[in-house]
Amino acid sequence: MSIWPPDPTQPAVFLLQFALMWVVICGFLSFFSGWRSLHNLFPDTLVQGGTTFRATSLTMGPRFFPVSYSNCAVLQTGENGFRLSLWFVFRAFHPPLFIPWSAVRAVETKRFLYFFRYSRVQ
Repeated sequence: MSIWPPDPTQPAVFLLQFALMWVVICGFLSFFSGWRSLHNLFPDTLVQGGTTFRATSLTMGPRFFPVSYSNCAVLQTGENGFRLSLWFVFRAFHPPLFIPWSAVRAVETKRFLYFFRYSRVQ
């Protein structure tokens, strides 16, 4: 019986391949969205006071290839800024960010199809 190549029908091999694929895809999304670059500028800090919004959605990155984090982000707002993090299963290459209010140029509230409101942070 040969050990190589591994049999992809074996559960352990499948789980290992799936986990590796998951981490690689999370790495690509982190790079293309700009999350890693933002983390270099705004490392994580504790939020003072404020409110926590779980299962929020956000889209970030360039216009031609935006990355959407649908219902898997946690937003904490406070007196000194806001903190973004992702759920544990999506957190590979996505360390939490803390963006102070002094770094925010504008916050616009807009509507999509009249019923859906969203905010754009610049």
